[in-house]
Amino acid sequence: MINKILIKANEIGDAVRESEASKALADAKAAFEADTDAAAAFEEYNEKRGKIDAEELVQLEIALKSRPVVQEYLRAEAEYNELADSTVYAVKAAIFGVGAGCCGNSGCGCCNCG
Repeated sequence: MINKILIKANEIGDAVRESEASKALADAKAAFEADTDAAAAFEEYNEKRGKIDAEELVQLEIALKSRPVVQEYLRAEAEYNELADSTVYAVKAAIFGVGAGCCGNSGCGCCNCG
């Protein structure tokens, strides 16, 4: 039985990895990494984080997020994370016998009911 469960888990993992969200994230990451200016801005942001005051950090973050390649990466990452979170919820719901819809537990995050 454990083998069957692990096979199904692998199938789920394969489906997530082959999803449009996963492909979009990989493409956005490649574009971000190819953009030397964006990579340098990100490096600067990470280096200065914790070393400068909050206002300067916010300005660096705004400059970083104003770059289209960064915006696309963040959008793709959020979409992928939503898929991953939904997948985890669906597996938990199946394990614990919760229906496919909202569980009715306000604030659980399963279907934006809270």
